Amino acid sequence: MSRAVGLSMRRWGLVAIAAIVCAASPAAAAAEAPVQPYGTNDAGGFRNVLPAGENGLDNAAQLAEFQLNGTYPPHFKDQLPLYAGLPYASPTLTHEQIGSYFKDATFGVKTGDLA
Repeated sequence: MSRAVGLSMRRWGLVAIAAIVCAASPAAAAAEAPVQPYGTNDAGGFRNVLPAGENGLDNAAQLAEFQLNGTYPPHFKDQLPLYAGLPYASPTLTHEQIGSYFKDATFGVKTGDLA
């Protein structure tokens, strides 16, 4: 093996080691960070709504179930009523009505809301 090839392989090895260390560091830091209480640092005003199918998860079994029985995967369309009503409310939407068309997106998870 030539000297140039050996140096190149050594450099790639160092790059690979550096990449592994960089990838592992945030995971270790996150594992040690204390869990913040619900609503910490969220400024008290985040709301959102997603169109149907935006949960990002389905698998072959869920697809087959839908094809056979029309059964949707969990959380596939649970925000659809919010999203469907929004165009009709938008011309006269008031601050008090926002909770009827957007869901709370406060940082964290409320106790008992884990799915």
